Amino acid sequence: MANEEQLERLKRSVEEWNQWREENLDIKIDLSSAGLRGANLERVNLSRANLRDAKLSRACISHANFSGTDLVFANLSGADLSHTNLWIARALYTNFERTNLTGACIWDWHINNETNLNHVICKYIYLGHDYRGYADRRPSETLQLATTKLTE
Repeated sequence: MANEEQLERLKRSVEEWNQWREENLDIKIDLSSAGLRGANLERVNLSRANLRDAKLSRACISHANFSGTDLVFANLSGADLSHTNLWIARALYTNFERTNLTGACIWDWHINNETNLNHVICKYIYLGHDYRGYADRRPSETLQLATTKLTE
């Protein structure tokens, strides 16, 4: 279950949350099974957080940082994840149905055959980057993420 204190802090303000995260990098973030459906989490830093089984459907989470985050069994259906950093995220059994992934970075993310990518909206995606800011952009009007599924 989610750490209630962390969950309340996140619900109050993304700005406050991000500042607190910057000052407390050593604290493990546990938002497992959190109910955040419809929340505005634009630009939130949830890197290395435990969001296992979290409910994030219909949320605005664009430009967020999910690097190294555990999203196993999370529900992100209908969410706006445009321009979100999902590199090294664990998204096994995750529901991304009808999610906007345009401009997201999915470098080395971990998905499986049970990750739901049905009807994903995605005009282009980034498959990698390096320290100089170069990104491996894959533009395509009809990008089919289902064909890029990896198994763990």
